[in-house]
Amino acid sequence: MSASRFIDLLADRKLIDPKVVDRLRAACAKATQEVTAEKVAKKLIADGHLTPFQAKELVDLANKPTDPAS
Repeated sequence: MSASRFIDLLADRKLIDPKVVDRLRAACAKATQEVTAEKVAKKLIADGHLTPFQAKELVDLANKPTDPAS
């Protein structure tokens, strides 16, 4: 799964600084290989922006299929 939904969830929940969100989006846009939610989560944990629990919850939520009717 791509990182875009994961980053959207981070932004929607205001869990990290908007400047960090902007940097994540820019880095993903420049990436030459697919960036997964898991990779972004690991980076945010390593940098101290998220706890492992927060990251797991968001990755799980990001990986849930979205309801097309909503």
